[in-house]
Amino acid sequence: MTSTSLPLPASERMQRALLAQLSIVTGAAWALALYAGMQAPWVNDIMAFIAPESARAMSTGAYLFSVPLILLLALAVTYFGRESVFRAPFTRNPRLAGALAGGLFSLLFVISLIRTAQTLRLGGV
Repeated sequence: MTSTSLPLPASERMQRALLAQLSIVTGAAWALALYAGMQAPWVNDIMAFIAPESARAMSTGAYLFSVPLILLLALAVTYFGRESVFRAPFTRNPRLAGALAGGLFSLLFVISLIRTAQTLRLGGV
């Protein structure tokens, strides 16, 4: 007995592709942040070293791991939310929703890379 499978709808295929890519990006962001965390100076105000003119204070842990944590939360929403994300009123066009989500995830990953590189420069690597 052979089973015939129906092709997946476009939104389901796009959601699976987005989930796979987001998983890779999130894993890479965490791996890089953990590596930079081993090399970086652990201080209460790393912003004083990176941008001395900045009045903001941020610890090394918050500076390195806040963006990968946001990516992890986005991954969880994408995985557990599945169809509820695509049924939201602002996502009538699944291609537009996928493009916006991909752009946002890419931006967050780039921010994570920039923060990791700045921290590695402080650590002398």
